[in-house]
Amino acid sequence: MYRMNSVFSAVITAVGSGLACRSAADTVRLSTLRTPVMSEQSPVNAVELNADQALGMVSFGLMQRLAKEGQVELPWLETAVNSEVERSRQLRQRLELTALAINTGAPLTTAEVTLLMGARPGSEQVERGGLVARRVSRNVWRLSKLEESDRSDRYDGFRRRL
Repeated sequence: MYRMNSVFSAVITAVGSGLACRSAADTVRLSTLRTPVMSEQSPVNAVELNADQALGMVSFGLMQRLAKEGQVELPWLETAVNSEVERSRQLRQRLELTALAINTGAPLTTAEVTLLMGARPGSEQVERGGLVARRVSRNVWRLSKLEESDRSDRYDGFRRRL
């Protein structure tokens, strides 16, 4: 028997011959299942799960709970953000995506421009690091290189505020 608790993670209870005897094609309708916490007036949406999906939900919930409580270390779930290899991989990926956006002229969202330029654009035209992001419409931007003539006319790279 499968039961759903209030946070929608499946709990398997041993009834009859158990889950091991069920085939992968078996499904369970969640609309008929309720927890003691849930009232009879709040039905669960009808969703069908096969045995593999239910077991995956149980495993995922268990792993999250154990990792949150600190009972078990799961090193394969952790990402080494501070490692030199990871930082260089992220930089290379960002440079490749920037080159692709410039060469294709594809429209970008504000979030994508923020990721590629390293700062959220705040005006119609934003210049940073030799790149120019121009707003086409709401949440649509185009990325291009800053021309040499534009760069030398205004200032030599640094501005001083008095």
